[in-house]
Amino acid sequence: MAMTSIRTVVISIRQDSAYRRNILDRISCVLGSEQLLIEINSENDIEEKLRDLGSRAILINFDNGVIIPKQFLELFDGNAYNFHSAPPEYPGRDVHHFAVYDGAQVFGATLHIMSEKVDAGPILRVRRCRVAPDDSPQAVAKKGLESAYEIFLETFEEILKGGSLGELQSENWEKKPKGTRNKMLQMCRLTSELTSEEVSRRIKSFDHPEYTNLFVELHGFKFFYMGEKNERAE
Repeated sequence: MAMTSIRTVVISIRQDSAYRRNILDRISCVLGSEQLLIEINSENDIEEKLRDLGSRAILINFDNGVIIPKQFLELFDGNAYNFHSAPPEYPGRDVHHFAVYDGAQVFGATLHIMSEKVDAGPILRVRRCRVAPDDSPQAVAKKGLESAYEIFLETFEEILKGGSLGELQSENWEKKPKGTRNKMLQMCRLTSELTSEEVSRRIKSFDHPEYTNLFVELHGFKFFYMGEKNERAE
């Protein structure tokens, strides 16, 4: 699909993404005057803005956890690209937490074709980065996004031209259960059966400076772990 044949570029990105403005600007600079750029940020946008999409469109998904339903993915005829801010070893969401929990020494990002199943499509590019022993989940997530943006800079013009990036035969998605929000919340539940080492490991891996993720349930009440949040509030 040559650049002149592309009618519409759809970009799916969070409104508060640190990379949103740069990505939109770079795509806009490449597009011709007759091409249309559509931005979607939420599930409501999908139904509203893609209903009359038509043919000759491509989708670029970056830093956005919105799931594109199968019937809309099919509109792009295999030209839907996801910049997953984690390596193939960590498919799914909230995986930066699990990377810290696993003691991973390497993280990164993956560019792949989007499919009906989340993080399962052909892998086109992978970039890996080192994880320091004292990296927080937020530091790991930032490194993943930086790696994803580096892949974007290397590939977006070729994608917009309709060029073939080619599948990486040497890379495969890890065959393990994908990360989900429910799995993360399960790990945030602290119980008396856990050892002190395990509790410390979960605090390091799943606590967040802005959210109360970790909790204890007692006699029908839920108590949240505040950690350093109390100190900051004072």
